[in-house]
Amino acid sequence: MGCPNHFMSTVILSSLETKAFQAHLEKLRKAYYQRCLVAISELRKFPKCQFVEPEGGYFIWIKLDLKDGLDTTKILGVLKGDTEIDGIAKERVSFTPGNLCSSNGSHGKYLRISFAMYDKEDLQLGIQRLVRVFESVCN
Repeated sequence: MGCPNHFMSTVILSSLETKAFQAHLEKLRKAYYQRCLVAISELRKFPKCQFVEPEGGYFIWIKLDLKDGLDTTKILGVLKGDTEIDGIAKERVSFTPGNLCSSNGSHGKYLRISFAMYDKEDLQLGIQRLVRVFESVCN
């Protein structure tokens, strides 16, 4: 590797010089902020999850007060259809289990969701589905 792509380098330089990049970046920031607000609004409807409003980025970390024997990896397995555990609401929704983001696997009660990829309506529906799952797995 080590060889720069001269064409793309020129395109990027041109974008930066014409301030098109800054305008696009501002547009993205506004869109992501609005999506984050939608996600937070929906999550606040379920008081058994704890989270801190992000000040940047694309993710919200959520901590759950899970019933004994459950962790977010097992819950995701049920949602994917890989595992059967009675009593867990089966919804078409996904998340990243906290243990996948931990170097020592100590975040079983945590999960991470992204708000960057979805429009506000899909995000709202996804969080509502996620909350139904939370209701079935939390104390």
